[in-house]
Amino acid sequence: NAVTTPPPKPEARRAKTAEQPQTSPRPVPVATRAAPAKPKPPVRHALPPSGGDYFVQAGAFRDRAHADKLAARINRLGWSTRIVPKQGHLYAVWVGPRATRNLARTLQETLQQRMNLKGFIVKKPAS
Repeated sequence: NAVTTPPPKPEARRAKTAEQPQTSPRPVPVATRAAPAKPKPPVRHALPPSGGDYFVQAGAFRDRAHADKLAARINRLGWSTRIVPKQGHLYAVWVGPRATRNLARTLQETLQQRMNLKGFIVKKPAS
């Protein structure tokens, strides 16, 4: 005669599970990546009516490539430039034109503040 143990009563099963602490599943951290920052468009400066005889000379270089590089930096910020060959094999970078000396002075101050360029005002020679 084999002795068999009766299966535990359902209430007993509940009691055992009640003794076990209830744990909720832990949230799994998900790697998040911020959206890449959109590049800011270049600052465009309102230009006074075109024309005029006044410019700001932002620099002068023996090497034309250096003049081109400075002109490109200035152009990216919205100002127009000219590269003017000078005596002594120099290439001057002129920004403008402006209709009056006062407008050229305002441009000169802006270039100093925004680009740390200490230019000076020049007047285009009469043609």
